[in-house]
Amino acid sequence: MYTEYVDSQRAAVAALRAAGCGAVLTMSGEDDDKTRAATTARFRQADDLILISTDSAAEGLNLQQRCHHLIHLELPFNPNRLEQRNGRIDRYGQTLEPQVRYLFLRGTFEERILLRLIAKYERIRARLTFVPNTLGITTETDAGQARLLQGLLEEDTPLFQPDETRFDLQSERENDGADPATAELLEEIDRSLQGFQRAAKVHAWLGDTGLNAEARLLQEANSTRLAGQQAEQVDLASFVCDAVQLDGGAFHGQLDDDCFTLSLPPAWTHGLVEMPGYEPESRQVRLTTRLDVTTDGEGRPVGFLGRAHPLVRQALERVRQLSFGGTARQGQDPRASAVRAAVAEPALLYTFLGRVISRGGRVLERVLAVQIERAGSPRYFATAADWLPLIDPDRALRTTDLWQRYFQDWAGDCASQAETVALDGFRPLAAQFSADHTRRLCQEVDQQTEWLRQRAEDITGHGASALPVQHPLFEPAPEVNATDWQSLTEPALRLAAFHADRRQPAAKRLEAESVLRIHRQRVEPLQALLELRRPDVAPLGVLMLIPEAGHGA
Repeated sequence: MYTEYVDSQRAAVAALRAAGCGAVLTMSGEDDDKTRAATTARFRQADDLILISTDSAAEGLNLQQRCHHLIHLELPFNPNRLEQRNGRIDRYGQTLEPQVRYLFLRGTFEERILLRLIAKYERIRARLTFVPNTLGITTETDAGQARLLQGLLEEDTPLFQPDETRFDLQSERENDGADPATAELLEEIDRSLQGFQRAAKVHAWLGDTGLNAEARLLQEANSTRLAGQQAEQVDLASFVCDAVQLDGGAFHGQLDDDCFTLSLPPAWTHGLVEMPGYEPESRQVRLTTRLDVTTDGEGRPVGFLGRAHPLVRQALERVRQLSFGGTARQGQDPRASAVRAAVAEPALLYTFLGRVISRGGRVLERVLAVQIERAGSPRYFATAADWLPLIDPDRALRTTDLWQRYFQDWAGDCASQAETVALDGFRPLAAQFSADHTRRLCQEVDQQTEWLRQRAEDITGHGASALPVQHPLFEPAPEVNATDWQSLTEPALRLAAFHADRRQPAAKRLEAESVLRIHRQRVEPLQALLELRRPDVAPLGVLMLIPEAGHGA
């Protein structure tokens, strides 16, 4: 149960306990972190409990493993706050349909707000086919449902006087007829919902055609997921633990345990202060790979080691540093290793990371390999699946003296030769990727441009019929007389001039400014991703392949 007020919380606790409803837990902003963690852990692990919390304690709770019922003791008319409350049980990992209920006083200010809020949400749901179900309810927008709501209002005659239907659920004018106080709150709710509706049009899958309306996007997402599974199967926990130990840390326990512990090197503690399970004094962190485990056997909090955990980012950065660091460039490759393999003569397998980098960051990375023997042409491997069969961890060898014995007299220039072969092999793949990447991003830029045009028409009305003259969006716009915006056809210039026209309503001018800001925020990252550098390859390491019958050990 959620309530805004501590007094309401106390009254609800007393009523539930007096009614014999079982154990009742409480949480509020007055609780310290330790008390709050203990209450959360008990609620997530035991059955037949009731938790009553205030809004100050709503953020950050994950209760979906044990709970799918939520009651609002009063209804805050802020959609963001409602969504934050409902998100405690309506989130990833929930296996049951969340049941959301709320209390309101019929025939009062609350009811007048509530019914109009329902109509607003249903209108947006009909337009987008998707909107967060903040209220936890669904209504129909036909006249029969309107009459049903009217009947509910008139059912209790001592409290209600017959009146005309307060609003039509099919109308977009839900605020009509509201008293001043109601109208003020409804305007605030309108601003929140309009912000969601504009944000929902960032991509076509949340546009006017509705959620998942474009089957092509679903197919692309599924293809990308399958390609990722084929490219690399990563045991995230093993990867992090190996990286920590490689950097001088220690691992305690087993990965299959409900809880295991890592002793971290000093450089690994950044970003962990507020994470569950971290002990700053000892630089140890208790972790689990199970979503339903929140404490260890002693009741201490445990962190979930998922992809968003700071340690995963630390591990990735540390491995990159080891892979691309200065020691490899100085000829002291820390990634050199050796293995017995099914090869006719000693060979070297050089591995590289093929990269395409944009101004906005990395957009493509692919592990490549080149096999070089004393005689014969280098062999290029475009995917890890092609060269991984050469490697058997159970046949690993100590590298001592292997280079001097098998490779020193002929392999001096092999590293540079392998890098050239890897780059030549990677370029066609990078070119195809870059073409597809550019095409997709240009399509998205075009969608954003169309969105801006539609929003400009919504705010300022239709412009002149002449074709628009494009102007670079992120360069300083020429000075425009605020009274001449009607003659402008380029959407960004038209909105900027409209915003400068003080004769226009303040709300409309603010909306124009907001649209321009949102458009810049969306397009600038896309433009950064479109600026691609030349593809390159970075050395990862070298594997010495020793013939099974010729090693002599």
